[in-house]
Amino acid sequence: MAKQKLTSTVVLKAQAKGQNSIVWDTEVSGFGLRMSASGHKSYLVRYALASGTRRQLSLGPASVLHVAEARKRARAVLVEALDGADPLDERRKQRREAGVSVADIGERFLREHVERKRKPSTAAGYKRQLAADFPEWLRQRPIGELDRKDAQRFHAERVETPVAANRNLKLLSAICTHAERLELRPQNANPCRFVELYPERARERFLSIEELGAFGWALSEIAAQDPGKASAVAAIEFVLLTGCRRNEALDLRWTDIDLARRLAFLRDDKTSRTSATRKVLRLDAPVLELLAGLPQESVWVFPSKMRGKPLRDPRKVLHAACDRAGIERFRLHDLRHTFASMAIGRGVALPVVGKLLGHARLTTTLKYAHLTEDPQREGAAITQSALKEALNGRIGSA
Repeated sequence: MAKQKLTSTVVLKAQAKGQNSIVWDTEVSGFGLRMSASGHKSYLVRYALASGTRRQLSLGPASVLHVAEARKRARAVLVEALDGADPLDERRKQRREAGVSVADIGERFLREHVERKRKPSTAAGYKRQLAADFPEWLRQRPIGELDRKDAQRFHAERVETPVAANRNLKLLSAICTHAERLELRPQNANPCRFVELYPERARERFLSIEELGAFGWALSEIAAQDPGKASAVAAIEFVLLTGCRRNEALDLRWTDIDLARRLAFLRDDKTSRTSATRKVLRLDAPVLELLAGLPQESVWVFPSKMRGKPLRDPRKVLHAACDRAGIERFRLHDLRHTFASMAIGRGVALPVVGKLLGHARLTTTLKYAHLTEDPQREGAAITQSALKEALNGRIGSA
């Protein structure tokens, strides 16, 4: 086994003599010059793990790498091994990372995490975002190389649609977190972390009593003129009267409804994951009357025109009713907000409203807390007026 201090001259003159051989450096133990029978020369370093296992790591070709730089790299590898790391394992991991793109990890995130732990509708939404909103340059970017500039660029490119841009950034952040779970990115190095989200205008809308009256009339007119839209009209009214989510209503089967106990057991429930904890809707006279008027010719409470299929999207009927009523169009989800505002306006306590809406945490219901100010404001106005009249000597002075 040849040993001598490796210098530029030694490296230049070294010959393999017809077979593979190594010249070991006398200055740094484990650092050497490897020569192949064909004449190729490269630097390497050998080191031992704490377990006693010996490793060998290539440092680079001698035709490119100066011996002094190669010796420096060898020392760095030996220090890593001394600290308990395995530099060869790190090198392999880097190579794996270089070949794994954002799109690859996005697909794994959907398959390994979202599809197992989230609702099918959530998984479908994420899949649509990946396909439609993530540009090709980002999809093909190696996940290990993704940095904050990439995240900022992605977010900035969608400035015209701030709400969608914020959702896209949150999905990218979740994908990077999944890459950390897979050890394809450094821990706690999410590139989206300090990218500031765009401000979003509150989307909640609450229908007034006047708007509800006009809207109810429009729904009745639509159902009377076009019986084919009766299912959509009934679904819209059901969402308003119960405060349930769209898919919770549309996925209802008649077997989910217990008329004797006046209960409906929801299948597509955002806050429950098993049948033992399925969310329950309390059905009172207005809802029972609505259900009593529906035909039970399908397994679905709100069937579509396609035989055997549930209604999927009543937005056309919703918008048609808004136009006919002469009110600004709104989302179906705004009927859920209207349910909450009506309940709070009638004195129902926030925790009770949260239970009716199926919120898992009270903090979710607190966004409606400002609505409780209206009764308080009315009470304050009455009291302040009475006190002011007393101060002015108008009470009891007749």
